[in-house]
Amino acid sequence: MRRLLTGRSFPLALAVAGTLAYLHAAFVPTFVDARLRTIVTYPGGRTYPLAWLVPPASVGVFFSTLVIALYVPARLRASLVCIPLLLASALSNVFILRAELPHIGLAVTTAVWLSILGLWTWIHDSHLDPESDLKSVLEADEALEFLKEEANFYRTLAFGLLGGSLALVVTAAAAVHTGSKELVGNSFGVLQAGAAQPSTAQIANARSDLFLYDQVNYTGVALFWLALLFGPVLEAFRAWRITADLFLQLKKPHPNSLPRAGDVTGTPSPPLSLSKGVKRGITPQHPPPAPPPAG
Repeated sequence: MRRLLTGRSFPLALAVAGTLAYLHAAFVPTFVDARLRTIVTYPGGRTYPLAWLVPPASVGVFFSTLVIALYVPARLRASLVCIPLLLASALSNVFILRAELPHIGLAVTTAVWLSILGLWTWIHDSHLDPESDLKSVLEADEALEFLKEEANFYRTLAFGLLGGSLALVVTAAAAVHTGSKELVGNSFGVLQAGAAQPSTAQIANARSDLFLYDQVNYTGVALFWLALLFGPVLEAFRAWRITADLFLQLKKPHPNSLPRAGDVTGTPSPPLSLSKGVKRGITPQHPPPAPPPAG
């Protein structure tokens, strides 16, 4: 069975994705927060003197994720592979992005990436070796029914994730713009009775900050969607294809292939020839000689 990510390819892809997730969560705020001057809760912007620690920490996230993905058993990998990203983000918030504790952008970005990485790993490991699940199946009908259920599950999962990701993109794009307007600026000069009106400079700065904040959020939403599309969604479609191919192989075996003894298809093995029987260590049983004719 062909795979796009096999052997060391999948652990390497997980390590790269975990590193990009950490940089997205911890490195982007160090640039954006310093340029946002009209944030309601942090007027004048925020600075992070220890921001230089983020790139070295990303190297640690890469290698720790790679080691876990390579050597941890498949049944535990879906949960343990997320620990380096979670630990690095938490420590970065405490020691680097300490101006805001907890940092909302860091927390939300890390939570989304943890969900994507965990779901991607679980789908990949659930169909790691589909033939091993058939060893306990003795009858052909049971094997075909098992594969049919598996194929239906992965097909539903694949199309469900694809549709859900598209819906989340539209909803998130509208939500982040609304949240940006609440965090940035001072009502953009809307007249309010009995309230001091912001100056023209404040309004202009607020609009520029809103544009920057929106661009960062829209880029993050697009990055989340791409990671979900090329991670869990693509993996679910691949699992569907692998399971469906195995189902077709068992249902319609190749005409030139001979079934093996004890095959899950339930087809009886052909009789062994003399040469094949000797090669396999089976002593041929010759019929007793016919009695001589009478007289």
